Amino acid sequence: MVSNRESNLYQAHIIGQAIIIVALYLLVLALVLGVAYEQNIPTSSYLKYLGVIFGAFLFEAVGRPGHLRFAMSQSRRVAWRVTVRQASVMSIALLVFLVFSRDVRISRGFLAIYTITALVAVFLTNRFVFRKMIDYLTKRSASWSLRTVVLGPEEWSESVIAKMTRSNCAFSVDNVIHIGRYATVEEIREKLDGLPIDLLVASAYHLRPEVSAYLISRGERRGYRTWLPLELSRCKDRKFVVERVGDIQMLTPPPTPLENTFNVFAKSIFDKTVALFVVLFVLPPMIVFVWVLQRIYSPGPLFFVQERVGAYNQTFKIFKFRSMKVLNDDEARQATSDDDRFYPGASLLRKTSIDEFPQFLNVLMGQMSVVGPRPHMLKHEDDFQEHFERYGVRRSVKPGVTGLAQVKGFRGEINDSKDIRNRARHDILYIQSWSFFLDIRIILGTLLSVVKPHSTAY
Repeated sequence: MVSNRESNLYQAHIIGQAIIIVALYLLVLALVLGVAYEQNIPTSSYLKYLGVIFGAFLFEAVGRPGHLRFAMSQSRRVAWRVTVRQASVMSIALLVFLVFSRDVRISRGFLAIYTITALVAVFLTNRFVFRKMIDYLTKRSASWSLRTVVLGPEEWSESVIAKMTRSNCAFSVDNVIHIGRYATVEEIREKLDGLPIDLLVASAYHLRPEVSAYLISRGERRGYRTWLPLELSRCKDRKFVVERVGDIQMLTPPPTPLENTFNVFAKSIFDKTVALFVVLFVLPPMIVFVWVLQRIYSPGPLFFVQERVGAYNQTFKIFKFRSMKVLNDDEARQATSDDDRFYPGASLLRKTSIDEFPQFLNVLMGQMSVVGPRPHMLKHEDDFQEHFERYGVRRSVKPGVTGLAQVKGFRGEINDSKDIRNRARHDILYIQSWSFFLDIRIILGTLLSVVKPHSTAY
């Protein structure tokens, strides 16, 4: 999770540095030789040297130890150490190439000026840019500002926090709960209740097995991750992978495709493109049709706006075409097939999912995705998570206008725990196996269900 997203950020940082190095090379070349010395630049020779520098830069970036990748913005000493390492690799590569190529046409003065200039630029990006990128993402993205709680004995907690934050500049701890070795489930539940948690780091070594199992189960039920330091873990019956955070190894649930920064970015572009098309060309005629229908049978607001739970338990206002009478007894009550709150013609809107199309406005605002788990009301979320132990996993991605569960027919009224489990299992399956191909399949399945609605659509 954390190490996966920082790995993606490290890749973005390296790409940015590569662009700067190339741009700086061409700029210094033009200024020094083209302007200052008014020379005709032998392009092929200088491009060869640029290729050597670029290759050496990438070689160092790929082989850089993990503890130097993410700590460089925390300390000037580490940033300088990384910069010297980069400069040394590139300089050695240049010198070797100079010796073996014996190219007398290359300006040694240019190479000296460029090396000094590049050294300064690389140091500044190592020292400040990576930190700024993390600060920006922490302020703008809920997935980067994880509300973290550490649970364990005082000495253990201090040690773990120090190790995790020593070389990890994107990690912070909001609450520390000190417990004894013989703490019970009831005592821990009392301490955790009411705390906003996105990530729980617990000392399995100092806990009874049933308490460790409870913490993992509680996290999956409520939608946050539970981390257990690797050397202290005694938990069973859960699939984990090893992640390195700072100077400590963790057992954590396997990363999903949508924890990859590039996948999230690509899906966001896809979502905004589809949503923009729908809002501009599909939604306007629907608005006219629904408005006329409402004027005839149920005058009142065109849209129904309600608070729903989105990714990372963040609430947002969802837009739908109003399909119920303006005055009804309980907006939170689930709709049924013979619901007397529907006005005439509203069942057509719901059966064909026309009432859901305004949610593409939520997609444009970044609150939803075209495909994902369907969002529920906060009251329903609290009820549903009691019926399926991994229900909260579905909150790790943005909710969708449509989803895998819906195209499989798991939609409409929820009558028992089986309905909840079926939906949540399909949502989790989608999260774990996401791909653009799967999104396209779900979208096509949704279009088909508009023409031929499921029996559960009402």
